[in-house]
Amino acid sequence: MIDNQGLEILNEITFKDERSINKLESNFKLTKRQITYAIEKINEDLKRNQKIKINNDDLILSKATEEYLQNYLMELQLFDDVYYSKENRQLMIIFLIACSYDYLSLNHLIVMLQTSKSTVLNDLKEIRKDLAEREIQIEYSRINGYQLSGTEENIRFFIMREVIKFVHQDNGEKFVHQFIEKYLDVDYEKFEAAVLFASKRYKIGFFENSLKEFSFCFILLSERFKNETVTINHINEVFNYQTEEYRFSEEICGYFQIKNNSNINYVTAWVLGLSVGNIEKETQDRSVIKQIVQGIVYRFESLAGIRFLTRDSFIKRLYEHFRPSYYRILYHLPIVNPLTFKIKKEYAEMYSLVKEVVLPLQSLFGRELPEDEIAFLTVHFAVATFEEPEEQVKKSHCLVLCPSGIGTSLILLKELETLFPTIKFVADDFRQTTDLDQFDIIFSTTVTPKIVGTSTPFIIVNPIMTTKEKFELISRVYELLYEDLLIDPNLKGFLSIVKKHVTNEQYKKIESDLFYESNKNNSNLIIKERGDYPVLSEITTTDLIQLNIEAADWEEAIRKATKVLVTENKATSSYIDGMVRIAKESGPYIVITKNVALPHARPEDGAKEIAISIATLKRPIQFGNSDNDPVKYIIGLSAVDNQTHLTAMSELAELLDQEEFYNVLDNAKKPQEIRDYIKNFESRDWHE
Repeated sequence: MIDNQGLEILNEITFKDERSINKLESNFKLTKRQITYAIEKINEDLKRNQKIKINNDDLILSKATEEYLQNYLMELQLFDDVYYSKENRQLMIIFLIACSYDYLSLNHLIVMLQTSKSTVLNDLKEIRKDLAEREIQIEYSRINGYQLSGTEENIRFFIMREVIKFVHQDNGEKFVHQFIEKYLDVDYEKFEAAVLFASKRYKIGFFENSLKEFSFCFILLSERFKNETVTINHINEVFNYQTEEYRFSEEICGYFQIKNNSNINYVTAWVLGLSVGNIEKETQDRSVIKQIVQGIVYRFESLAGIRFLTRDSFIKRLYEHFRPSYYRILYHLPIVNPLTFKIKKEYAEMYSLVKEVVLPLQSLFGRELPEDEIAFLTVHFAVATFEEPEEQVKKSHCLVLCPSGIGTSLILLKELETLFPTIKFVADDFRQTTDLDQFDIIFSTTVTPKIVGTSTPFIIVNPIMTTKEKFELISRVYELLYEDLLIDPNLKGFLSIVKKHVTNEQYKKIESDLFYESNKNNSNLIIKERGDYPVLSEITTTDLIQLNIEAADWEEAIRKATKVLVTENKATSSYIDGMVRIAKESGPYIVITKNVALPHARPEDGAKEIAISIATLKRPIQFGNSDNDPVKYIIGLSAVDNQTHLTAMSELAELLDQEEFYNVLDNAKKPQEIRDYIKNFESRDWHE
């Protein structure tokens, strides 16, 4: 029987197309000998003609072997091997204690987990230590056995978060599903069908992952809902008992005979934190949340120096995501964004800007916004800043499958459209019944029986791709569609010679690496890395910095502060007119923080080159923003598109949090002092 680690390695080889032992060593933190041994153990469990061949550093699979392994992994029941994983076993102990109000002893746990007494005792010791950090304890008494103690809100938050985190892992969904059916004796499919039926009846929109998360968590917490209560503050200010969310929650609670009003209220708040917002829907909270979303968008435009041409449609899309975010933050409900780390890395500047944009919301919620929520918002803003590609003749037809949510699927679609302008992409989710055979390639973020069973080639992609991953993807797509890569013709002769002396697998790796090296600076093939965008000191010269200018009102202040953009040939005079026009439209949002205004216009208004001007005013001026007036500093932006200036703007947002920067602005005798400070700020180790 293949153990869990072997299955993880096999999954990497089969579905993620990882055929390099060196990379597997790095991914799993194992030695080459350990990886080789694991593959030999895997081969022992496979049919004679479906083995994985090892050739030095390369793993070789025939097409027939690859298809066999795909089906093998999809059909494999992993639950019987769960005891090989300490993490899974400890999660089972937590679930068993949290879900049971019957007497639960050490012997019960030993029998249920089919393991030794010492193993269970060691697990309990580690679990207690971990839970103590969350102010939750495991208590034992002869009368009640093992039970969780602590505030009920904390216990529910912890259980829900652990379930959501686990469901996002490989095979996590299958594990939780089978735990429920084996130990709680609940028919999961029947309950999920009831949830789906009720969601349609009451028009509650769930994404696929949210529906599963809700169903799993509800079953696991159902006994707690019967025996414990949590008071939801201000709940009646948000909805009444006639809302669709409340009636949906009441019906679902009825499935387990949960009748306590406080718990129905809790489930209602939870549903509000999971369901899709609809700005067209007449709800009691619509005007409040719409106003918050509009404020976020206007503040982002001002801080990032961007104007959305389709602002209303973007606000509508952002509302869909932010309404559930609002309730998750308000009621301290868990959110797990498995892509947060990657979003912060690949969209660092955008994340930094969005984090600054939502700072005023801290006072509304009385707490900082979780990083996972900011990362979700970042994806939406990143999508909105993509430039529309020029229309080209579409030669191929491909499907994009992504169940993670609206923002993730949109950004994946935009990335793919940019990488492959001659391909027509269709986005879909996993619940629809699209005919897969009509497509040339299927791009999917996860493996499902639906795509494994089709004859159409499929590629598993990360929703947020690194530059290297994008090049590898281009290589695979061109190989599938055109049987040729966009490689310098001079290298093709070299490759024809190499092909005679290496294996087919080795040739593909050499070809892919050559493709990457020869094209990594070709912006026609790939989006320019955001780290390559200019920093603030590169677009702010001493000629663009003015000290102590005089103006009678805000319009004159903008025109005088930004005229250097025209004199330095960074923009036309019509661009300055555009700044004034937008300032009139945006009103107070142009004042982005205390004493600082950031006027900008659309690139088509007359921007010639990316640049930032900085001006200090001799006398502060009222701009009409009661929170941040009077304005003492005006920063003018000439933006040639929606992206190239984002690194500089992200840096500027950090600068504007530094009290030292304002001291330099106030006391500088020459423009060079301000520019020197900016360059010094950029070079600090903690800023990099």
